[in-house]
Amino acid sequence: MDFRVLGPIEAWRDGSRIRLGGPKQRAVFATLLLRSNQLVSTEHLTASLWGEDPPPTSATQLYKYVSGLRALLGPELIVRRGTGYVLRAEEEQLDLAVFNRRLDAARGYFKAGHAAEAAKEFDEALGLWRGPALADGTSELIDTEGSRLEERRLTARIERIEAEMALGRHDEVIGDLRSLIDQHPYHERLRAQLMRALYRSGRISDALAVYDNVREILAEELGLDPGSEMRQLHQAILTEDASMNTLPVANARTAVTGAPEPAQLPPSIGDFSGREEHVSALRALLAPSDAAPAGPAAVVTVSGQSGVGKTALAVHVAHLVKAGFPDGQLYMSLRGEGAEPLDVTVVLRRFLRALGCDDKDIPGTVDEQTELYRTRIAARRVLIVLEDPESEEGIRPLLPGSAGSAVLITSRHRLAGLEGARRVELDVFTPEQAVALLDGIIGTERAAAEPEAAAEIVRLCGCLPLAVRIAATRLLRRPHWSLARLAARLTDERGRLDELTAGALDVRASLALGCRRLSAAEHGAFGLLALLDPEGFTCPEAARLLDVATSEAEDLVEALVEARLLLVAGADATGRRRFRFHEVVRLHALETAYRAESGPALRAALARVPERRASPGEERIPGGRRREAGR
Repeated sequence: MDFRVLGPIEAWRDGSRIRLGGPKQRAVFATLLLRSNQLVSTEHLTASLWGEDPPPTSATQLYKYVSGLRALLGPELIVRRGTGYVLRAEEEQLDLAVFNRRLDAARGYFKAGHAAEAAKEFDEALGLWRGPALADGTSELIDTEGSRLEERRLTARIERIEAEMALGRHDEVIGDLRSLIDQHPYHERLRAQLMRALYRSGRISDALAVYDNVREILAEELGLDPGSEMRQLHQAILTEDASMNTLPVANARTAVTGAPEPAQLPPSIGDFSGREEHVSALRALLAPSDAAPAGPAAVVTVSGQSGVGKTALAVHVAHLVKAGFPDGQLYMSLRGEGAEPLDVTVVLRRFLRALGCDDKDIPGTVDEQTELYRTRIAARRVLIVLEDPESEEGIRPLLPGSAGSAVLITSRHRLAGLEGARRVELDVFTPEQAVALLDGIIGTERAAAEPEAAAEIVRLCGCLPLAVRIAATRLLRRPHWSLARLAARLTDERGRLDELTAGALDVRASLALGCRRLSAAEHGAFGLLALLDPEGFTCPEAARLLDVATSEAEDLVEALVEARLLLVAGADATGRRRFRFHEVVRLHALETAYRAESGPALRAALARVPERRASPGEERIPGGRRREAGR
């Protein structure tokens, strides 16, 4: 069988085309194809059919479409798994996968200086397209996935032209460039290519006319000036800069500024595992955009509690997509020292230096630095990864002012006030994912020898990726330990957090970062609420424990939920919202309570805990310490 999405959505068996039904059934098929061999949730499939306003019967209709496809294509091709479906296909069966492979090969040839081989591979890749991507799917699918694929096609056409120009075929590409500019009139990179092609063909006046034309269009229709690449090329033509005759367009920025592309990403984790759905979603959201320069940059946030693996996921994905951002990658942790986030001027200065600015040229105010930063980045494709900001205000000066670049942000906070951002939420691993991470670190044979102990370790870690990684690291350092021995040590709540530390990896330290911006009242509530039922509690129960009004308890609980220190655990029989701690976070909260509260205050709080079974004379606390409640 062969599957095609680079044009109308098609499936072929033994040279015969299969009729796939109406647009919605074809859209389900295409959505599964685009993530072949990965779990695609029913929520994602529903969005591909109806966007954000599905009908009440959407679940029934989706089931009907999947059943129809299985009848046409065979039940073994599309299988139900958990909360979604998986379409099984080999890479060579899907035209998009072949396109991506040939595109990667072309880029590799071009980077190595083999322009002829690159041009051939580009032609083979682009020859797979039969028209607009997903042309006969739903409008929702075309607007999202189709637009993304069309942008990838345009990027490939631009890179093919660069390969042709490197072979000296300047006259031959002029017609293609003019045709593409007619379709994308605001695309400055295309116009920059046309200027260079005309100049190298001896048509200097025509090259200058391209600049005059785009300057007039941008001013009249968008109120903008040409970007820095256009201005630099215009100046180079006027001064007959020798680089205009020797360097391909891809290297024009380095030729003018003398600055190499920044490559600041930390190394990716070699044993990264799980998160297949999130990786796929982030790759789609970060796909390079060739929108008009007046459009926004792609901004994507990854949020979740401390230790859930936000940075590991972001860095892993950043390495996967960095080829689409040939002008470099910028990275910065905004955490700062103590309770204060890193000053944005520090970040702007470091980014400006990476983009080729001398210290003497960097202005002193945040506004001026932001203007210079956005000017420097305007005509480039740069991936910017920002870790752990405390608020939206600390991010906005770092956002590019135009499309082409993308920003990937990790944070415990949802950053709901960040306009236009696309959001990805991370939860803890499933038990299967957590065991897979353990296997990947200590070795499958060692884990398979004690499967029950492996399952118990990840359970006691609450399937928190950081905790599982630390537990695996301890086992790796102690090859003579059995998994059962570590599981037994983790069983004791009093010492579990002491066990979950290995070198620089420390669950307690990671959780402490999540508490650093809490107010005194929120910090006190964080500790005391851990005395309540681990299965969950309501705000009235929290109010009785904290000895405050229910409204005040609600504010404190919601602040802890926003800080990712409490989880929403559904509702009780009366419909009241219930909250609970993640098990590892609860242990840290208990330590906080016993460390922060005085004897009388703690004793009073303990007296208000309903149905407490602890011995009245002594309290056992995490961290291997004992303390009598009255002392």
